[in-house]
Amino acid sequence: MKHLVLTTLFLVTGVFFVYAQNPSVSAEDYSSEQIYLYVSTQGNDAWPGSQNQPKATLKGARDAVRQIKSSGGLTGPLHVKFASGEYPLMETVTFTPQDNGTEATPVIYEAMEGARPVFSGGRKITGFRPGENGLWVADVPEVASGQWYFEQLWVDGRRAQRAMAPNTKWEEIAKLPGNPGSRERPRNPDIDPFFFEEVVETDLGGGRFRQTSTVSQEVIDLLTPLSPAQLADVQLSVSHSWNNTRRFITAIDAGNRTIITEGPRALRPYSMWKDLAWNSRGYFHLENFLPALDEPGEWFLARDGKLYYKPLPGEDPASIEFVAPVNSQFLQIQGDPAGGLFVEHIQFKGLAFNHGQWLTPDGGYGPVQAAQSIEAVVMLDGARNIIFQDFEIAHAGIYGLWFRKGCSQCRVERSLFRDLGAGGIRIGEPRVPSNTAEHTHHITLDNNIIQSGGRIFSDAVGVWIGQSYDNTLTHNDIGDFYYSAVSVGWTWGFGNSLAKRNTISYNRLHHLGQGRMSDMAGVYSLGISDGTVVSHNVIHDVYRWGYGGWGLYTDEGSSNILFENNLMYNLSDGGFKQHYGRYNIMRNNILAFSQNQQVQGTNQEKAGDHLSFTFERNIVYFDQGDLFGSPFQWADDRIVDLKNNIYWHAGGQSFDFAEKSWFQWRAMGRDKEGSIIADPMFVDADNYDFRFASDEVIRQTGFKPFDYSRAGVYGAPGWKALAATGAPPIRR
Repeated sequence: MKHLVLTTLFLVTGVFFVYAQNPSVSAEDYSSEQIYLYVSTQGNDAWPGSQNQPKATLKGARDAVRQIKSSGGLTGPLHVKFASGEYPLMETVTFTPQDNGTEATPVIYEAMEGARPVFSGGRKITGFRPGENGLWVADVPEVASGQWYFEQLWVDGRRAQRAMAPNTKWEEIAKLPGNPGSRERPRNPDIDPFFFEEVVETDLGGGRFRQTSTVSQEVIDLLTPLSPAQLADVQLSVSHSWNNTRRFITAIDAGNRTIITEGPRALRPYSMWKDLAWNSRGYFHLENFLPALDEPGEWFLARDGKLYYKPLPGEDPASIEFVAPVNSQFLQIQGDPAGGLFVEHIQFKGLAFNHGQWLTPDGGYGPVQAAQSIEAVVMLDGARNIIFQDFEIAHAGIYGLWFRKGCSQCRVERSLFRDLGAGGIRIGEPRVPSNTAEHTHHITLDNNIIQSGGRIFSDAVGVWIGQSYDNTLTHNDIGDFYYSAVSVGWTWGFGNSLAKRNTISYNRLHHLGQGRMSDMAGVYSLGISDGTVVSHNVIHDVYRWGYGGWGLYTDEGSSNILFENNLMYNLSDGGFKQHYGRYNIMRNNILAFSQNQQVQGTNQEKAGDHLSFTFERNIVYFDQGDLFGSPFQWADDRIVDLKNNIYWHAGGQSFDFAEKSWFQWRAMGRDKEGSIIADPMFVDADNYDFRFASDEVIRQTGFKPFDYSRAGVYGAPGWKALAATGAPPIRR
């Protein structure tokens, strides 16, 4: 079919638009009439939006679409075409039901062929000059006048580190003694000058609390020279178990070596447990004061408007680009699901959104698991049939996308999320909505790259699925986070849960924890999850700080989940851990190379009323640690059903079964049905080739080989190569 473009321009209430036939869309899909509106960085929103007189902004294009619709509606798909270039985006662009397309006439905001339009919520900073002590300095008048402040800075596309002490970056924590995966970090002030002894919490009323923390003399010496105004800008960042707390310093008491912070509750009941408290078992640093600006690549912003930067070797700040964020939220899809009003049939294709703001509130950031109190740069409520394709969110201070209330039938495909202050994508809410119209469901995330997250909120996750059902998460690459890759469920215990029939399959989940956080997994679940399937995923390199780096983790009340055909290796604490739950099935998985134990259970089930989980037709292959972690009554067949498994210690060393010999174990009736101790005959397990050189052994238990190479993204070589830029497996 020839591409016929009618050259006549039609004038309707002052808006020009072009009709065309599009050979890539069949008449069965859409009306044959296609409407095109053009946008360019060289355009003007007062212009009609033709190719020769394009619009200039996303908001201007949206308003033009509204005008076209009000002039008689759409007779075919409406394409808003963006030329290459950087488009400033200093305010949120909101889409409401008046911006809707239909199934036959969608509104498509897309890049021109071969173009890369980038919407930036940041502002460039220039005028750097040499200063004292090897620093460079620039003046930012808007900061001096109190009109602007920022806590993030990107230098030639790299997220630069705010001045901090100690200088150990998050990415380097795994290099500390005993890491990855060990608690053996120094806790002696003679060894670790930033020793953090304890915190005492005082209830101030009104939801505010004071935390008094005892620190080393070196910390006090750093802070004592600061004026009260300078001290008020210093932040204390603490990572404790599965939470992260950020506080401004209210005062210091040099005589008692204490620092005082105030804000929302910092310690929850679970944080008072022996290994979870906000104390020396966690990790902390101080941030944002000039004496801490001592490492190349760091920066500091003073309230007088002076921006200081210590260049990396070979850098000339006069010739590199500095960008700081202004706008915190880029897009808002604002329907009213409770009122029956939805935003529908809008597509975003080939668009990139960069440089999102986050400013710590005066009271700081109190710990909430998975950073679930943090919003996203793209927020959706009441969204149906919204598509994000070849989309990008990068250099953001918070989450990327959040399908929050009443969203359904939406898709995110072949999109890139990177350098995120929090996580990638959220689906649903932490609590069950009372109005069924506000339930979020049937969201598809396919073939996306979600990497380098938790840069501000280290407890954030790659994909978070709350009280939401029938969602599909497939062929994604999620890596370089400090907490879990995927969290799903969000009801503690056996109470009401909407997290049902979710599919998490063919994903590559890797380089998690990195010695920063605890109690995490490649896939983490909470609550009853009827019909949920976790299959054909590859999960590797999960290393915790204090405890708990697993491949798959069924936390409190997780029930009725099938885990099948997953490959997991290089883990701190096991391929599978069950806290407590009902009738979960671990079947036909490969669990390899965990440090401490290979399979773990902790909270003993209340005996007899239900089966905790079935563990069948799995291969457990290890070279260190125990087979079964305790405490757990592995010998109680009312708790766990083990059968048809292959167990092997590389090198053939003997090992026990929950402190029993194999013969004692079998005599108790455990693993009696078809399980064996045998080398599964992998091609080259030491180099992570878990294919089988022979099926002689696996045929004995019925294990079925699966193609784990299908996990992760698919498509063009360049796209697959982009996902592969994550770090390689860590040698144990």
